[in-house]
Amino acid sequence: MILEESRGAAPRWGSSAPLGLAENGFSTRWDARQLQAAYAAIPGSFAHTSRFSTKNRERIITARVRDALHACMARVMQNHKCPATLINSVEDHMHILFELARTGSVSDLVEEVKKASSKWMKSQGAEYGNFAWQAGYGAFAVSESNVPMVREYIVDQREHHRTKSFQEEYRGFLERHGIAFDERYVWD
Repeated sequence: MILEESRGAAPRWGSSAPLGLAENGFSTRWDARQLQAAYAAIPGSFAHTSRFSTKNRERIITARVRDALHACMARVMQNHKCPATLINSVEDHMHILFELARTGSVSDLVEEVKKASSKWMKSQGAEYGNFAWQAGYGAFAVSESNVPMVREYIVDQREHHRTKSFQEEYRGFLERHGIAFDERYVWD
């Protein structure tokens, strides 16, 4: 089962130029009034996607625990005011589409999700006693116009991984988006 929650209407931005930009496009000095107005115009949250693997890409996320694992992660995210809109996984990695609260930190959120879900997994029986997530993770902002495409991509994970491993998929994603990476640090 894929965990998916419905969202309200997308936030609307005003049609005027962003505050703090001069006509030439260079930023001007912001005073307290401008900052307050600018922050008031920012939506309360922003769409992000995160993906991370089990340690050593161990194929341990089985059907027996998958749905409850997704629910565990969703609860942690909700408690941090960063609701998951979609969580899906295959045996060796997770994909999460979520709203990052304006005051939230991706690193803190992912750390808490991984910590709580790892603890939960270890409580599910002896076969999960050594469960761990990889040390790192990937997280990317998603523009509102790309949310439907990212959602479809996450939903179709089983199909994607019939022909590509997590490493092939992730490497391709980074290359496609021009994100420099060092193989020594990406996989754990």
